[in-house]
Amino acid sequence: MAFIPDILEYFDHIFSTYLTKFVGALLYLLIGIVLGRLGSRLVHKILHELAFDSFVRNHTEIKVSLEELVSRLVEYLIYFIAILIALRKLGLVSGVLQFVAAAIIILIIVSVILGLKDFIPNIIAGMRMQQKGYFSIGDKVSVRDAERVVEGAITSITLLETVIKTKHGDILYIP
Repeated sequence: MAFIPDILEYFDHIFSTYLTKFVGALLYLLIGIVLGRLGSRLVHKILHELAFDSFVRNHTEIKVSLEELVSRLVEYLIYFIAILIALRKLGLVSGVLQFVAAAIIILIIVSVILGLKDFIPNIIAGMRMQQKGYFSIGDKVSVRDAERVVEGAITSITLLETVIKTKHGDILYIP
């Protein structure tokens, strides 16, 4: 007769230990999904209120919706963090998984920084040029490099570049 209470106690221990971990992990995943969607919508709304896409489209040649891209990145980052928290709740996160996750996050951050290292100074310079009105479309300019002088007329000014058409019909893009 002592056998049945031992079995019941064993199952009670298993269910109380593992079931609570499993339910907790599911709760973390659900909270992560909700926070990911809310965070994505919030970032998209903020960028839309700032007219980020129209600003970028008007001043650059970029046609991709950056509002959508940034909001999706925020959403997936929150999902990724929620998955890691759920795995930790289940006791499945090892040092190796944490190392891989950290390496991926660092790789993404470094890629973004390297991708923007030339982009940000060009935008700042373009904004300054447009605010100060140093040049306007149709102005005649000359550009020097180490070997020669090139003369032409400005045909386009954006935040990222100034386009010059030479007398010979060549197009120069100057960041």
